[in-house]
Amino acid sequence: MPAFAKLGNHPAIGALATISALAKTAITTKRSLNRVEARVIVKPRPDVDAHAMHLVRDMEAAITANACRARTTASFDLGAWLDHYGYIELLAQAIEAGANEAALKGMAELISESITSLSLQVRHLTDMHLDRLLRRDAPQIETRPTSPSATIEWLLAVDRSGDPERPILLTRRWQALRIYAALSTVLREESITAAIDDGVPLNPLLMNRLGVSTAELKALRGARSLTTALQTGSDFGAMITELKAHGVPLTEWPARGEPDQPTAWSLSPWVGHQRNTIIRVDYVSANQHASDAISALAEDILRPLIANRAVLAKRNMVAYAFLQSLEFPTGLRNSQDRRAFLAVINKAIIGSRGIKAFHEAAELWHRRVATLSAVRHECRTDRPGWPSICLPWQCQEGIHEIVPITTAAGLVEEGNRLDHCVGGYYPECRSGTVQILSLKREGTQAATIELKLSGTSADTLSFQVGQFKARRNERPDDELHDVLRAFLRDVNSGKHPIFRTQLAAHRKRMEREGDYLWSSSVLPIPHAREVFPFYLPLLPRGTPENLDAWSEQTGLAAAIDRAVAVLSSPA
Repeated sequence: MPAFAKLGNHPAIGALATISALAKTAITTKRSLNRVEARVIVKPRPDVDAHAMHLVRDMEAAITANACRARTTASFDLGAWLDHYGYIELLAQAIEAGANEAALKGMAELISESITSLSLQVRHLTDMHLDRLLRRDAPQIETRPTSPSATIEWLLAVDRSGDPERPILLTRRWQALRIYAALSTVLREESITAAIDDGVPLNPLLMNRLGVSTAELKALRGARSLTTALQTGSDFGAMITELKAHGVPLTEWPARGEPDQPTAWSLSPWVGHQRNTIIRVDYVSANQHASDAISALAEDILRPLIANRAVLAKRNMVAYAFLQSLEFPTGLRNSQDRRAFLAVINKAIIGSRGIKAFHEAAELWHRRVATLSAVRHECRTDRPGWPSICLPWQCQEGIHEIVPITTAAGLVEEGNRLDHCVGGYYPECRSGTVQILSLKREGTQAATIELKLSGTSADTLSFQVGQFKARRNERPDDELHDVLRAFLRDVNSGKHPIFRTQLAAHRKRMEREGDYLWSSSVLPIPHAREVFPFYLPLLPRGTPENLDAWSEQTGLAAAIDRAVAVLSSPA
């Protein structure tokens, strides 16, 4: 770049030369005794070059931070480093000084290659530095992580780098993590870490922190692999809180409370669950119908009941989040108040039933009353139902008939006759994304057909067959499959036309306007009293047949009053 000679000693020229040179030198890192900081070694040594020493210091900071600090990612941005020395200004001045365009382009390519090479070297040195730190300071780790985590940062005692006592701390932290890898986040808490570093007995502290017994704490020994603990930022602390809050006995914990069972814990539905729910996670996590039933019960019964009790107690400032989700705030998640509330909820909704019995009740409820909300919605709207995809179709022999269902009541009847959950498709039918048709044999419902619609114009409207189910979701017999194929042939050939214009208009209107009668506001208590009998199949045997008797007999009314008082009190 001859033009640079005219610009004197511009700082960006030295910066460019430094990057070009370092990209072609041998760069390594070294560790200092009892420290985590990286020392960058460059050959040949640039001891008297200010630009090179500046860049080496930046490399050391980036390598150290990215190797062993989880929360602070130090950016090694050579483009920004060049801009700091006025690279853009240098280019402008070089052009004014008559720099050749081809020469500028060649220089830019050279610098780009050098930046890429140097950045890759720094990344490689970062990985090597972490590996060397782990080999020196945590040699017990068999599978070494390739990137830092909060637990690795804690295990390496990064905050105590250079402290003469650090080797002792490394040993103590490793011993604690080896036993309680399942509590890695709890171990990192300031007070717990201080106790570990001081050699204070750990078990009593953890029992007090988690509110667990000696046997329950023992169950957490070896409950998670060290590899997982080193790679994951969370631990089992929140899960233990939920197990205790729901009063789950130790025999129903993962692996029945036996220590050193990481596989059983990793497969548990409690793992990774952060929300504080009103029902035990293992009762609803693997069963969508059970989850839907509890959500509906909360919407139709519990939220109106809580709002009503709050009004009766003249406490209108109940936490909005509690009314919406029935979750206690974080500060009360592990409180005795929440445990008492959940114990009553469990008694009122689950009773003494196990998971299998509750799932059976949820299936029965789902088949019988899954369309309750649909029927309620239909009664409130001025445009009930939805347009039919076609007229009823009949086979040549006159034995079989296919009839489109266009109302919530029709879905209820179909579901009751065939003992399945077609009523759950009401929102899709209402919006025009699905059509449900009843296949009848000699006038009696024999199977249900789901057609999925797409397109918002008469020309683009199309459909495809979704589910095809007989009684209790069994597979329809071959004869019914033949009938469905005959129906589809007549529709696709135009022999039995579909109402494309009406369907497309309905889909477009619903997409544009929506159905604004759906609301997330709390329903009134008269509604809860009206629909309570529909939830009897879900609730324990012997449940009273009206809401008020149920809430009083189970102690739910009193439990809600206590929760409302706690949540309404000043912090």
